[in-house]
Amino acid sequence: MKLSSVLCGVFATLTVAFPKEYLSLATWGVEGYAKDNPIGITTGGKGGKTVTVTTAEELVAAVKGTEPKIVKLKGKVTLPSRLKVGSNTSLIGVGLTAHITGAGVDVYHGDNVILQNLKITHILDNDCITIRNSTRVWVDHNEFSSDINQGPDHYDGQVDIIRASDWITVSWNYFHDHWKSSLVGNDATFRDLDFGHLHVTYHHNYWRNMGTRGPAGRFGHQHVYNNLYEDFLYQAIHSRSDNQVLVEGNVFRGNTSEALSTYGLVIPMDSPNTCTCGDEELDGYANLGAKNDWGKAGVNITQKGNFYKADYKYKLTPLKLVPTVAKLGAGVGYFLRKVKANAHRHPWPVFLIVSSAEIFYNNPDILQCYDMVEDVPICLPFQCNTYQVKENDTCTSVSEYLGITIKDFISLNPWIRDDCYDFPSGTIYLGKFVCTTPSDGHYNRTTSKSDPTDSSYADEVIPRPENASPAANQECGRWRNEIWDCESRCGYGKDCGPDQRPIEVFSSYQLLAVDYANIGCFESKEEYVLPGKDYMEWGNSTLEECANFCTASLEADYFALQTKYYSPLEQDNFCICGNQLNPSIKKLGIEEESADEKGDVCKGKGGTYIYTTNSKILNRIILYKSSTAQPWDWSKEIVLITGGSGGIGSEMVNKFSHRNIRVVSFDIHPPKSTLSTNAHFYKVDVTSPQSIHDAMEQVRRKIGDPTVLINNAGIALGKDILACTADQIKQMVEVNLLAHFWLVQELLPSMIKQKHGHVVTIASVASFITIASNIDYSCTKAGLVAFHEGLTQDLKHRYNARDVLTSIVFPYWVRTPLIQNLTTHSTFQDPLQEPNEAAEAIVDHVLKGRRGDLFLPGYAGLLSGIRGFPAWIQEMIRDICWVEAGKAIFCTYFIPVAWSYKWRYRITVKPFPVNGTTAARNPTPAVPPPTSA
Repeated sequence: MKLSSVLCGVFATLTVAFPKEYLSLATWGVEGYAKDNPIGITTGGKGGKTVTVTTAEELVAAVKGTEPKIVKLKGKVTLPSRLKVGSNTSLIGVGLTAHITGAGVDVYHGDNVILQNLKITHILDNDCITIRNSTRVWVDHNEFSSDINQGPDHYDGQVDIIRASDWITVSWNYFHDHWKSSLVGNDATFRDLDFGHLHVTYHHNYWRNMGTRGPAGRFGHQHVYNNLYEDFLYQAIHSRSDNQVLVEGNVFRGNTSEALSTYGLVIPMDSPNTCTCGDEELDGYANLGAKNDWGKAGVNITQKGNFYKADYKYKLTPLKLVPTVAKLGAGVGYFLRKVKANAHRHPWPVFLIVSSAEIFYNNPDILQCYDMVEDVPICLPFQCNTYQVKENDTCTSVSEYLGITIKDFISLNPWIRDDCYDFPSGTIYLGKFVCTTPSDGHYNRTTSKSDPTDSSYADEVIPRPENASPAANQECGRWRNEIWDCESRCGYGKDCGPDQRPIEVFSSYQLLAVDYANIGCFESKEEYVLPGKDYMEWGNSTLEECANFCTASLEADYFALQTKYYSPLEQDNFCICGNQLNPSIKKLGIEEESADEKGDVCKGKGGTYIYTTNSKILNRIILYKSSTAQPWDWSKEIVLITGGSGGIGSEMVNKFSHRNIRVVSFDIHPPKSTLSTNAHFYKVDVTSPQSIHDAMEQVRRKIGDPTVLINNAGIALGKDILACTADQIKQMVEVNLLAHFWLVQELLPSMIKQKHGHVVTIASVASFITIASNIDYSCTKAGLVAFHEGLTQDLKHRYNARDVLTSIVFPYWVRTPLIQNLTTHSTFQDPLQEPNEAAEAIVDHVLKGRRGDLFLPGYAGLLSGIRGFPAWIQEMIRDICWVEAGKAIFCTYFIPVAWSYKWRYRITVKPFPVNGTTAARNPTPAVPPPTSA
């Protein structure tokens, strides 16, 4: 029997059809709260000893203690009592047969635990897994089941998270045939213990034939995204007892009764049955993020909460792909590829090198080299001898050197065009490996899709060329899969037309392929290639945000450059359009959903335009004018925030500290809640230069010199001019304006000396438009515009410190006590932002090293142009925007008019420059507003 027949006959049966662009989803590392939290990423037993166990006794002994350890379970064990898993432990099932029954698993008073690839079924004593008083637990790629016919009280939960546990991720699990699945917070009387904890992420789980709790939560925060629910008999997602849940990108199918409920009634099938009608608790809260597919299921949201956005980075699977991705990716067996450091740049090894084209052709589930999964076999029709490309190589020189024909060389490497034009071409493959012949031995040559008639290697003995090297592992150079049809989906699900081909972009420099399905379609049958070294590095998460609308003209020799601008936390997605090496690129087409703005002529080096998405708006900025050339190491930076105990300031303190960035808060009032270990509070009167200096002496001794200053402290009265006392007006000027001088004088010398720093001035839209009952406040905020402009000029021209950044922020109405006197009346109509939304935008701006102005939300920038109107129009706008006795009319009705006059603005208006918009909203408050400014 031929070797290739054996390999393909065995391996092909194990190959699973999977959406190409999401093949590697199920092998991602930890995401969500178990990754992004104040304590640190969940690593389990990383760095410890690895032990393999096969019996219950061995398992019990292996998971004890707190020293780092990786415990691998082979086969089925029946536990006589519950398994106590210690801290710093990874318990991982081997293959498809690791199975726990008899008793469940407890993580009590633990930290840093990973539970993966386990079947846990028919547990009678308690839950399958109980997480209690524990932090950083990752429950991933497991399968849980019992027998739903036994009724709701025969078995308990599958994964219950209770007693102030925190920072948990439950991902890629298969829950089926059970009543009560996953409960977060198991007692309505434990408010004091649980409140402020129970942060849990549920993503890409598959629930089928279930009763309730998918999940049910009390007192915590659950982020539930990209899960599949089939035949959930009663309440699937249930938020009660003041719980907050963010639900997005989920799909509900079959006879699911109620997809989401915040009603406090706990039905009898999900309650201790103290009443025949169920138990009454307080209602919970829910917010909807990305679109969900509710199917035929009902949705009952009695009150919206304030959990609008998760405080971490995550990638949503397109809604239409969720059923396929969840079914094929959830459960045991898929997580087996253990990702190494920099695995996205260094492909996963296989046993022997093969032609990359043959890997793709014979394994259609593999699109990119790093899609290969450990222990999941692939079909290798023939193995390959290799040659390492050298400078000035051509098809002819390589073929002659190896003693093979050019036709054979191309057929073995079908990413090379028939005329050899693209080898090595502009993207020279120095150091990359190409296939020369199949390895020594007797092989059946599989025909190449690029040349179906080629059979030159059919069933014959192939000697190794004298100058070729035998391969020991897979060397993934740059390649492409031959695509001769248009069945692939292009960006945002758009079908390629009959004369188009899916775009495929590769970086040979980084050994990285980018999925063509996220990019778009070329307007011709030509396939363009892209040099990966010409501008910047790029990562495998760059293109979904922007590349789908960045396309080159037909005159381009290759696709306009798309890359990632690496900000300090690598969270910035940019699309740089145009290539200085290719002068034939004439213009740029920009498309983003309904936006129809067209780009300008690409300017080349020094003036390259950058486009980034903002929901419906494309922001255009100049790279060298918008960000600093100085690198920011956020493990070393120190952020000082004034007014850090309430409102936007408190939210910024939390957001910086949750990112493990050291942050100092200056405020006259203490914080309302306990700060994390990397956040430090100092009681400071910002109106007193001496108080500021004394506090800074302590900060320098204990922490160091702050490199970021956010002047946020502010007060407002909301009174007309005759109602303000002299002391009130004086305090207003001192806090809102003069304090900025004192803080800058104290901190700026260190920034100038280091030529590194960032001063952020929190002003207001009131800087541009003054309305009744707000004169004192507007005067101080208008002064901050001059302060920011002058400080920027001093740094550039007096101190030669251009790398010390300056930014000014103009929030519109934000729901804080600062504006309570102006916004509480029932006739107030302007939209309100939440403090956490404004804070997230400011933090994002700082982390990305941006300078300049930031309007919150973006459209508020249009009001900055009021002074460009004739005086009578200005006064009319102020009249319509009047505020008296708490009444306000929606003054932004004039935005369309202002837009037409933008050429007269005294300050350049820029849309909101962050990924996504800060949506302004004014709902009924879901939770009481904070009590301090």
